[in-house]
Amino acid sequence: LAVAPMVEQSDLPFRRLCRKYGANLCYTPMINARYFVKKQSYRDKMFIFRNDKLNNNARQDSDRPLIAQLCANNKENLLRAAKLLEHHVDAIDLNCGCPTKVAKRGGFGAYLLESRDYVVDMVRYLVEHVSIPVTVKVRLLPEGIDQSLELYRKLVDAGASLLTVMDERGCKKEEVYQKPIGVQSVVSFNVLVVDLDDVRACLAYTGCDGIMSSESILEYPPLYTETGTEAVSYKRMGPGRLAIAREYLDLCR
Repeated sequence: LAVAPMVEQSDLPFRRLCRKYGANLCYTPMINARYFVKKQSYRDKMFIFRNDKLNNNARQDSDRPLIAQLCANNKENLLRAAKLLEHHVDAIDLNCGCPTKVAKRGGFGAYLLESRDYVVDMVRYLVEHVSIPVTVKVRLLPEGIDQSLELYRKLVDAGASLLTVMDERGCKKEEVYQKPIGVQSVVSFNVLVVDLDDVRACLAYTGCDGIMSSESILEYPPLYTETGTEAVSYKRMGPGRLAIAREYLDLCR
């Protein structure tokens, strides 16, 4: 039950709030690898570094497990940023899903998929040089399911430990999962779910290993709790939005 990487949204207080209400995996906001390497002010804004390297005590931190998502169009910049983070997070994610104009100008995010062999090379290069897992957030390709699966298999063969597939086209999600991507692959879907019933239905329908939420969990962080579901006769059992806002502000202090 993952909280998606959201630009300037999935910050530390928000992640802790979501974890309180059932999320068990969170991502940082998208981090621009080049800026992260070159600008101390950007690093200070995007990530809170702790003195301890990854150890048993660090794993007890309330913001773990945590995946840092990086965007880059250059594997050297990607690696330099990843090396700064590798002892402070549990995995590094390569953003191949962002479709914004900023991503288009920078040649990263979804626009990396225009150079698919290079994306695979970036993943392989990162896997070879960091000590933590590498994951990739991808989109369904415009050419269709078969071409998408071909790319996903290459990413897994390059060493990706987890793929998150963004589905905004309304395709039949089971088509992706029915065809094996890789023996050790783990696949999650970034789809629109509005409550825990939707989560259960999507997991059952696809056979996937996880669900990621962005817009819905941003609107209501207790999304992954038994509220408004069939099990509680569709009653809202969770806190109201005003109470949630107060909790968030308390966590910001």
